[in-house]
Amino acid sequence: MSTAISPPPSQTARAHGGARAGRTALALPFDPVLALAVVGICACSLANLHTVREPGVPLDFYAKRQAIYFVLGALMAIGVSRLDY
Repeated sequence: MSTAISPPPSQTARAHGGARAGRTALALPFDPVLALAVVGICACSLANLHTVREPGVPLDFYAKRQAIYFVLGALMAIGVSRLDY
């Protein structure tokens, strides 16, 4: 009499192509050091652009525009990182 150890249900469903095969809850790794580095670079860039003085252009025109691009880029990066390729 031999007893076979069966794999957990999640592995069984994946192995047999079940309805939830390959689907996970998108538990993606988050690197806080990398995120902090990106935010720091963005902050330094905005501080640098805030000092640009050009005749006929409002003082923080370039900094505001770049801040909008940073936010849009961050939202797009978060969205793309959640796609299951």
